[in-house]
Amino acid sequence: MDFMWSDQVSIPQDMEEFVVEKVVRLPTSSLCFLPSRTLDLKPPTDSGLHPFRCGFLGKPEQISEPLLAAMQSILVSISDAELVFSGLEYRDKAFQHELREKFSRTPDVTDRIRFECFESDEAELNSYQQLDVTLDPFLVSSPQRSFESLWMGVPVVTLLDKRMSARGTASILQALGSQHWIANSPSEYVNLVKQLAESRDQWRSRRPQLRAALLASPMCDAAAIAQSIQDAIKQSIRQSPFAATPT
Repeated sequence: MDFMWSDQVSIPQDMEEFVVEKVVRLPTSSLCFLPSRTLDLKPPTDSGLHPFRCGFLGKPEQISEPLLAAMQSILVSISDAELVFSGLEYRDKAFQHELREKFSRTPDVTDRIRFECFESDEAELNSYQQLDVTLDPFLVSSPQRSFESLWMGVPVVTLLDKRMSARGTASILQALGSQHWIANSPSEYVNLVKQLAESRDQWRSRRPQLRAALLASPMCDAAAIAQSIQDAIKQSIRQSPFAATPT
């Protein structure tokens, strides 16, 4: 490939040396989201939940050792926090036991770990209503899950790493104007979750506003996205070494 379409967060200028393609940046995030119109989803509400529920909807292979350490710190520092692993991959009892064992060195933590499995996309998406924050995986981000979480009115915390694979959710949050949920270190990641726990009452009442902000963003504007892609195609052609008359 000669060109890569990206954005300023996914591939900042000081990272261009790590890609062989020429980078063509879209004006906002290079990611887009179109919510399903067929699923009967409940709108995000102020659920008044207690305790503070941290959701992880990533794949088991995305659970890195640094992420496990951050999860453990979250459970230790937020006394009423629960950690919810959600997805069909977590229904295996042996795997559940193995995952709990990784937290067993810290007292009073394993009994606050939950596993939820859903047989349909609709049920899984509606389960976001029972969460207070979604934990984005690192060192490999999960942009699709982050879009779903924001659409359901749930804040997302992510870690901005040098790897391009770890920057997708950061690109989304930057375009949404929610860069205050982007951490630059594992300790800051934990602190951002703690801040959300401390302001949980405020965020539980603002869930519908988060969905509205996402739907009003350029990432959900199909016409604007199509125009950005069209402009990127034209720019790629103009800069191509095979262009007959570069302009």
